[in-house]
Amino acid sequence: LPGGRKTDSEAAAQAMAQSAPVQTTVFVNRELASVFEAFEAFSKELSLTVTDFQSQKRVLDELCRVKTYSYTQNPCDIYADIFSMAQFYKTSEQQSLSKAAEKLEQKLLAATEDTEAIGAAAVQNQKPGLGVHLIPKSASGAMAAVHSLDYIKDENRTDQCAFIKESRWWVPTRNGQSGSLLDRIFYTSY
Repeated sequence: LPGGRKTDSEAAAQAMAQSAPVQTTVFVNRELASVFEAFEAFSKELSLTVTDFQSQKRVLDELCRVKTYSYTQNPCDIYADIFSMAQFYKTSEQQSLSKAAEKLEQKLLAATEDTEAIGAAAVQNQKPGLGVHLIPKSASGAMAAVHSLDYIKDENRTDQCAFIKESRWWVPTRNGQSGSLLDRIFYTSY
């Protein structure tokens, strides 16, 4: 805005970033569609590497080794950090996966690069944090056997969020055979 004034959303983002006791990432909304597209392309390439029991186990193990988020009490959900996944897989020997991971990393950085001007990325070298649901944890802290029905894509449900409705390559589906990454690592038998 003229005179260096901030919009209401910029002022709110700055206030949240400065007062939050945890890392806060503020995204430029107009960039989120390109982040979603890059995440879908990445998820597709990663899902295509899951072709047998060994690769299924390897990819799940890798996703559990990247940065994850969860609540301190169980049961809760486990979220995998998208930026951490992109950094991990950009060194993949699979060229298409490596390229998709690199593009995802670039899109995440582009979606947050303007936020430093409003004070949201005040910590030097702070990486954008954005988690995506991986799997619930049971009361004992182990991975749950299945996803919540609320997270399983179901064309007959109208109350699911846009991410679940629009994701083709990440979210699990009702029949478990869509080829999405979560279908391949949790619901496909090899």
